[in-house]
Amino acid sequence: MTSIKINTDIPGPKCRKLAERRMASVANAHGSVSPIYVSKAEGCYITDVDGNIFLDFAGGIGSMNSGHGHPKILEKVKNQLEHYLHVCFTVSPYEPYILLAEELNRITPGNFKKKTLLVNSGAEAVENAIKVARCYTNRSRIVVFESAFHGRTFMTMSLTHKENPYKKGFGPLMPDVYRLPFPYEKISDGIDKFTPPLYKLLDELSPDTIGAIVIELVAGEGGFMPAHPTFIHELRRVCTEHGIVLVIDEVQTGFG
Repeated sequence: MTSIKINTDIPGPKCRKLAERRMASVANAHGSVSPIYVSKAEGCYITDVDGNIFLDFAGGIGSMNSGHGHPKILEKVKNQLEHYLHVCFTVSPYEPYILLAEELNRITPGNFKKKTLLVNSGAEAVENAIKVARCYTNRSRIVVFESAFHGRTFMTMSLTHKENPYKKGFGPLMPDVYRLPFPYEKISDGIDKFTPPLYKLLDELSPDTIGAIVIELVAGEGGFMPAHPTFIHELRRVCTEHGIVLVIDEVQTGFG
């Protein structure tokens, strides 16, 4: 059975050599949290090039929630590789894309018609949602929340709250972005505390100028804190009443 095993100093000699090669060849802007370099990953363990074995608490920042090298997933990947790897759905569509879209539509809550667009990242998903909202409503203003992280592309960086390290030096950013306090669930009187700023902003901007309101149900940059469910229901009601597109960024909840 695999278990944690430390053979060398951390980072070990082979990791340090790779770090030197990295400094010479990889752009400095691409940082890494850990000083180790992975050679193998299995289940919840990762092994570095020096043979040290660690528990993987990151899981590819949440994308490996089935663990590394799950037998069923490996079987499916190997089978797919024997047929084709990449032909680009935009050029030559294929059934697995449709199968995944059908399954995501099936498990998504709500009694309404659903459709799926698969993209490379949460930032692309949010950026496309803003494009759709602006085109659909013909309104440019976007409302987001404090502690938000929506990505590092130019548009999603503008929606993200924290200045340093995400936005420093990249301004001026996208205009027409407005921010509200995040409605933390842990605050018992959340509906009384967080709805007045929402109503005030709607009065100041006029609802018919707002294309979308974007919110995370779990604020990752805010300490992985859930949003107040009563506020979310009220937000849904307000958006429906005023024809505003409500965008739920669910990367932190593990759904997409």
